This record gives sequence, C-alpha cells and structure tokens, in this order.
Amino acid sequence: MTHHATDIRPDAGTKTILVDQLQDFDALRSDWSALYLRDPDAHVFLDWSVLRRAFADHPSRWSVIIVRSGADDTLIAALPLKYRVHWSQSKSELQTQLEPASDLVAGVYSGLLCDPQHEASALAQLARSLAHIPWVQLALPYCPQLERLQAFGDHLAAHGCQIEWTSGPSGSRRSKRTSSKVVLLPETMADFLETQVSPEQADDYRLWKADAEGPGDTTITTTNPASLSADMAALQTMLDALDDSRLAKKLKAAQPSIETAASRSRLILPVAWAEHRPVGALVHLHDPVQGTLTRILDLIPETAEPALRPLLTLFSIEAAIETECLIYDCGRISKKDIAVKIVHREKSLSLVARRAPADPTLRFDPLCTGLALQRVQSFVEADKKTAALAACAQLTGLFCGQQ
Repeated sequence: MTHHATDIRPDAGTKTILVDQLQDFDALRSDWSALYLRDPDAHVFLDWSVLRRAFADHPSRWSVIIVRSGADDTLIAALPLKYRVHWSQSKSELQTQLEPASDLVAGVYSGLLCDPQHEASALAQLARSLAHIPWVQLALPYCPQLERLQAFGDHLAAHGCQIEWTSGPSGSRRSKRTSSKVVLLPETMADFLETQVSPEQADDYRLWKADAEGPGDTTITTTNPASLSADMAALQTMLDALDDSRLAKKLKAAQPSIETAASRSRLILPVAWAEHRPVGALVHLHDPVQGTLTRILDLIPETAEPALRPLLTLFSIEAAIETECLIYDCGRISKKDIAVKIVHREKSLSLVARRAPADPTLRFDPLCTGLALQRVQSFVEADKKTAALAACAQLTGLFCGQQ
C-alpha cells in the first residue's frame, strides 16, 4: 500500500508532497541536487544518489516529505524518512515510528535539506504536514544541523508533540552533546605532517611511505571498483575469523552505500594488509560538493597493532587532501585516533518527538503493511497467539475500512 506523490495539507504559500515511490524520487534528482548545492548544512547522507540506492533496496520502508514554493514550484525542503513498526503492549496494536532515512545508508548523521532563504517557512510546513500523517514517534539522532533541528522541534511542539532532546540544547536537563572530531585540511600532506601531528608520528609515516612498509610489514591499498568485491570478501573473512559479529553486521549494512559510492568515485576505502591478509580498514564517503571526507565505518580490530590506526588515519587524510577536501570528518568513531594538534568538535543533537493521537488511523501508516505482516509472522513463530490475533484484527479493520 502506498501514498504515492500526494499533497499534504497544501496552503497558498507552499506545496508539500509525500513521495514514497522510486520513480517519483527519481524525478526529483535535478531539483534535489540543486537544493543540496544551496544548503550550507547539507551532508553526504542527504545526497540523492546515496539515498536512491537505499530506497531501491528497501521498498515500502521509506518516504520523503518535500516542500515546494507556491510561487515558482522550486524545491525548498526535503525530509527523508525510514519507517519502523512498533508493537504497543499497552494498546495491543501496531504503530508507525519514523526514523532518519540515513539509517538505511549506514549514515553517522541525520538531518534534512532546506533552502536557507526559505528555512523558517519550510520547517513550519514540514511540521504542519507531519501532523497529518500517521506516526507515534519521530527520531532524528545525531543531527549536526543544531539551529535547524531546534527550530524544527519547536514547530513540532506547537503541533502537540512531546519533544525530548536525548543530546539536548545547552541548559536543558539533558544537555549532553555528542560530537565528532573534524580536522581542517591544508593544501598539502607535507604541511599537515609539519603542523598537525607530533614529530614522531610524522616521521613514522614518512618512513612507511619511503619503505612502503609499516607495522608488521604492512601495506595499504585503496579499494577501487575493480577490487571492491574481492576486498569486501577479504574484510568479511577477516571479521569472521575474529568472530566479530558486531563489525560484520555493520559492514554488511554499509555494503550498498559502499557499492554506490565506489560506482560514482565517492569511496575512499584504504585496506591494510599483512602477509596477504587484511588486518584493518577505514571506510569513507567523499562529498566533493561540501569538500568533506566522512568516515562511516572503522574496521580496525581491537587486537590490531597500536601503530596501525594512526597509519590508516594518516593515509586517509592524505587521500582527502589529494581529492581537494577541506575537511576530514572522523564521524562519531574518533576516540582512538591520532592526536591532531588542531581539531574542531562537530556537535550534534538528537531529537525524539512523541505523540498519542486518539484517532487510530494516525497511529499506523498503511505504507507499513509489509513490515506489519512480518511482525505478525514473528508473533506466530514465537507462539504469541494473542498478539498475532490482535494485529490481524487491526490490519483487517484497516483494509475493510478502505473498501
């Protein structure tokens, strides 16, 4: 069941549309890319091509709310979302929860696109539109767009939502912020080694570059489209041998994004090898528009030699400089990196909006029917007959109500 591209509470000044079909998202490519260029707070996990692969791989698990100007139909805002089905024990019903679509692309940040000249009106319209579609919880975690997210939260609160800042604004009860390490890059790697790291680390890296050897005679290769399949298989074998199911799961989840980035020359994936076997890797997405290289996955095992992490990090930073990046972003996985002398902390906030509409049709979205049937199947397999019957009755009522 789908909404298709439909207007949500249109007004005279803007037009808001919910898109949940791939062909409609494809039609947005040009307008989306133009908005991405205009938005100074855009990041790679909001890139059209990155999201497109995820949407193709996960039908009926996403939608995008877009806002167009009523004057000239220009795209001025876009909020990409992922759907999740929650079983409410208290109400014995299936409910829809909204999460960032960046979760489908192994994204380390969430967020939304906005034209800065229309941001206030666009955010108000997005919140107004959300009030008229079914959901009980909206989560936007780890969003670096601080002022935008706080304004959006205020608009949602005005529509009756309960707002919780799990990494809240300064001065709130939950004022803990999550930050990532961001390094501003010079024009050359020589400048970086001279000014940004210790003389010892700089000398170690220069020596490795000169000898093409590192700790344990380590070599590093950069994955390209031709080597991608073999490198991914080798990394998976490495994680299986280490019995690291957590990292193996993350690598599998990130694979579509990795493949898409590789096909568009947006992937920087240095793999360290010792005795023809991989011993670690760092996965990055390159955004030439914003001039950033963002780490999305750290595949360096805890058992790796201590010198391996700074070696791979410096190699990645050199790759970022060579691709004319302005920023190397360690994401939210930077606590064990090299000691860079000049570093910036990119702060992020996490918003959770909750509501409890009395109308049951505003608590479950028909778009989630496929996910709901999977939940019913899990109830049957777990011999949870009462829950399965209640969920079936809810879905039956939904379909009968539409006939």
